[in-house]
Amino acid sequence: MPAGVTLTVAPCAEVRIRPGFDLTVEGTMVARGTPTQRITVQRDNPSLPWDSIWVKSPGFADLAFVSLSGGGAAGAAVIAEGSGFLPAALPLLADHLKVVGSTSLGVRLFQRAGFAAGSRDLVVSGSGATDPAAPYPLRMPLISVGTLPTGTYTGNASDLISINEGNHVVEVDAAFHDRGIPYQIGGPAATLGVLTVDGDPALATLTIDAGVEIRFYTAGSN
Repeated sequence: MPAGVTLTVAPCAEVRIRPGFDLTVEGTMVARGTPTQRITVQRDNPSLPWDSIWVKSPGFADLAFVSLSGGGAAGAAVIAEGSGFLPAALPLLADHLKVVGSTSLGVRLFQRAGFAAGSRDLVVSGSGATDPAAPYPLRMPLISVGTLPTGTYTGNASDLISINEGNHVVEVDAAFHDRGIPYQIGGPAATLGVLTVDGDPALATLTIDAGVEIRFYTAGSN
C-alpha cells in the first residue's frame, strides 16, 4: 500500500496470506471490526507461516478487533517502523488486536516507533513458536515504552517485554507501566542490559510505576 493509498478491511472479513508474503503499509490501512464481527488474518497454507503486516512511518495502520494468527516468518507478525528521528513516530493503533501463534515475535517496533493513542487491550500469545531467537510477545525501543497499551502478554515462549531496539538511552520523558509481565533491557541481538537517563537540552524523566519488574540482560540470561 503506497503513500496516498488507503486499504479498508470491513468487519467480518477473512484475509488469508500465502507463505512468503506480507502486507507492507506505506499509506493507510484501516481494519476496524467490532466485538461481534472481528476481522481475521490467517495462513492460506495451514502448515506454513506468512510474513508480517509491516507498517512504515509515515504510513499508518488502524487495527481494531482484528485477530492475526500464524504469521511471523519475517521476524514478527506485526512490525511497526519509525523514522529513526525524534519525536517517536506512532504508526500503529492496536485496539483489541489479537496476535496469536507467531513463529517469532508477536509485535516488533523499531526505529523509534511506538503505539498510537487509543491503543488498548492488546493480546499477544503463542509467540516464538519455532524461532528460539525471537521468543517474546513484543520487542520495542526504550523511547516508546510508555506507549505500550494495556493487554495480555502471557503464553509465549518467553513472557518478557524485550526492550532491545536501538540504544538504551532515555532521551525524552518515558514511563514503564505495569503490563503484567517483566521488562527485559538488552539481549543477545544488541548489548548487555544498560539503562541511561539523558536528554537534550533538559534531562529526561523516567517514571516506573508500582508493580513493574525490570530485568537487565546478562550473558546466559533469557
